[in-house]
Amino acid sequence: MDQKHTFLVLGSYESSIFGYLLSHASADSEVLKEEDPDEEIDASEEEEQEQEDDSEDDQGTPDQTVVHLDLLFKYAPHTGCVKSLAINGTTMISGSTDYQLKVYDLKQLREEATIPSYDGFISCMVYLDRINVLAGLSDGSIAAYKTEDWSIVYAMKGHKAEVLDIAVHPSKKLALSVSKDKTLRMWNLMTGKSAFTNRFEDLLAGTSGPSLVRWEPSGNHYVVSFGVKIVTFSKSGDVVRIIQAPKPVLCMEFLSEGVIAGGCEGGVVQVWNILSGEEIHHIAGLSARVKAIGHLRQADIGLECGDDDLPLVIAACSDGVVSVWRLEDGQKLGHVNTGARITTLICSTYDPSTVQKRRRKKKGEQKKEEEEEEEPEIKQEESDDDSTATSQPSSSKQKAKRPAAPSQTDRKEKKKRDGPKEDKKGKGKEK
Repeated sequence: MDQKHTFLVLGSYESSIFGYLLSHASADSEVLKEEDPDEEIDASEEEEQEQEDDSEDDQGTPDQTVVHLDLLFKYAPHTGCVKSLAINGTTMISGSTDYQLKVYDLKQLREEATIPSYDGFISCMVYLDRINVLAGLSDGSIAAYKTEDWSIVYAMKGHKAEVLDIAVHPSKKLALSVSKDKTLRMWNLMTGKSAFTNRFEDLLAGTSGPSLVRWEPSGNHYVVSFGVKIVTFSKSGDVVRIIQAPKPVLCMEFLSEGVIAGGCEGGVVQVWNILSGEEIHHIAGLSARVKAIGHLRQADIGLECGDDDLPLVIAACSDGVVSVWRLEDGQKLGHVNTGARITTLICSTYDPSTVQKRRRKKKGEQKKEEEEEEEPEIKQEESDDDSTATSQPSSSKQKAKRPAAPSQTDRKEKKKRDGPKEDKKGKGKEK
């Protein structure tokens, strides 16, 4: 299990989540699924075959089947619509309108925990780092969870309505959020307080307000979607570029520095340069409106990359069809039909060798710490001996040179030789 594994997880309106393992068609993909009768997440071969048959009927044969989407699981953990997903390594979390956050282990294919959300349902989530998660709630607050025990460290309050999207700056010190109250807020994550609020007085005309926000990978710019308007802002909040989209943008994702892809109404994916506003790529003819979008590196699934090394785009449509596209030539490389109304997706590459190296390094550090903890005790014992030796140097030397005390047998022999003490005294008196 040393090869990389690329997970694709989809959430649906019907409360189900779907997990797929993406692989190159010519490569032998090693599925992580292990046989366990107590497994809570399950997928049968019959369901997988039915989905493949349905996808062929609904969308026809791909131009070239290069990417396999192997079903790992189909699971209904929630009782409401799955609004958001987030993944870190093999740990995944989901938020739903049922006021619950669920935690899963994708390697073991198990549900690990259920955390209730009392203030509102979770509408969006993002990993701040490996040990902290930010979750936007329907009451307008943002909760910061600690993944160790999933307790809420603090709650950031300021929005007056549901938080629609959250984006974390690469420095992990700032975050942006957009809400149904038609405002954007920048948060100082060091203090948990709002740094500034943008009410977009000049940009709201003809729109329903901001719905999506993304930071550029470098953190120099951020992009806000207003439906048919895609607006690029500088880090300080100045408008840099306004891009007019032909159809409302329902989802968007940065593919690289300065390049963003948007999934639109009408089954279209468009790719723009956020600074010039130029349309770089265009994918049309998808089966329905694009509800969720993601990307992955071609090398992650064993594909040979071209000179541009453009990522593959994953588009999930509202009719349940999920397809993988190559941007260079607009070719569809693979697809599957989930049979559900997709609401969100998350894609992540898991490298076991990297995790094993991290674990070995961690074990080495722990072992070193244990040795360092033991060493002072040994030194303390030595120092105790040394301190004893230093405080009484002469007596210890004397004890070392002092002859052994005579035994009882030696005393008796001496008495026989010398005679009684009284005789000696008597003799002395006579003299």
